[in-house]
Amino acid sequence: MKRLAVVGLIALPGCSSLNEVEQKQWENLRARDAPMIERKSPAIACALNLFAAGDAYNGQWDAFALDFLLWPVSIVWAMPQAAVTADNINKRATIAHYTVGAGKGQYDANTPPHLDAPRAAEE
Repeated sequence: MKRLAVVGLIALPGCSSLNEVEQKQWENLRARDAPMIERKSPAIACALNLFAAGDAYNGQWDAFALDFLLWPVSIVWAMPQAAVTADNINKRATIAHYTVGAGKGQYDANTPPHLDAPRAAEE
């Protein structure tokens, strides 16, 4: 029972991942070579998790508390987790920039690029 509780606590914070809509928007932006907005450095987040601080850098306080309590063992999962989370924070910032932020209208995150071609040819 204790093992199950520990596994549950480890899995609880996890990496922040993109939902299906965000994933499609990200793919559409990458297909258009939209520049990425970098708010967090995956390398810094990864390096800080040598000392259980990468999740704090990313603003994931629940993961930080767990990694801190289980440090130094937490380094095994926490370093890649922090890098992936920082990358997803950047992807969300990029999506927001081009859909509702200052870059709105520069790139269409909601339409796949292959659907743009006929409209561009008609103009």
